[in-house]
Amino acid sequence: MPIPNAKTSITEFRRRYGTTERRRYLLAALDREIANLLSFGTRIQIFVFGSFLTKKPEPGDIDLLVRGHANTPFAPYNSVCPGDIQVKSSFSVMGSRSYSRSEIVEKFNGDHKNVKNGIFINEDGVTELILEAAEDTAAPQ
Repeated sequence: MPIPNAKTSITEFRRRYGTTERRRYLLAALDREIANLLSFGTRIQIFVFGSFLTKKPEPGDIDLLVRGHANTPFAPYNSVCPGDIQVKSSFSVMGSRSYSRSEIVEKFNGDHKNVKNGIFINEDGVTELILEAAEDTAAPQ
């Protein structure tokens, strides 16, 4: 079940969703993905959706929507953990303001590829990860 306020720190996200060996494996892959995204040197927002946010004990992957600020080289973005981390949508926009969950979902649902393929996500099924500090993205020891 998604986190009710739809925003959480990566530390809380790990605590809440790292309940099985498979989930902890996927969270380690997410850490590598976040490190790669941060290597672009620009501010990013990461939104998680899909089966990882459910009670499913063995989700196949973690689905992400990623928003970078201007000059983030996302076109196209290839995951460093393909098969484990699915970056379903990534884009860069001008300006420094953060996007709301509803804006991200609207952009995803309005994408012509997603419309063509009948892919739709509900805002209530999306959680934004708050990247508080660089050291917060490292896996727990």
